[in-house]
Amino acid sequence: RPLNWREHAKYDLIAWDCPDDQTIVFKNPNPERSAAKYSFDKVFEPNCATQEVYEGGSRDVALSALAGTNATIFAYGQTSSGKTFTMRGVTESVVKDIYEHIRKTQER
Repeated sequence: RPLNWREHAKYDLIAWDCPDDQTIVFKNPNPERSAAKYSFDKVFEPNCATQEVYEGGSRDVALSALAGTNATIFAYGQTSSGKTFTMRGVTESVVKDIYEHIRKTQER
């Protein structure tokens, strides 16, 4: 998530960068230490919309449950990093898509 007003007021800096959709770079504030790169299956920019997170990382997992696959979507991170906000939107989209699938399925 982007910095909030409190962080701006304290002149906090963003310590992470997302150079592409699979890499996060930690910009160490200690000038004696170099940046560290971490690779993931999917990385989202701090200012991306919740719908983008859902479509790019959660929709297929959520809808696979309709085919009988066990599925879990969870958010991990530090306090105030936007997990609850994001997961509420993801949950809303999951429920909407599941009900849309049920509505379109003739043989119920």
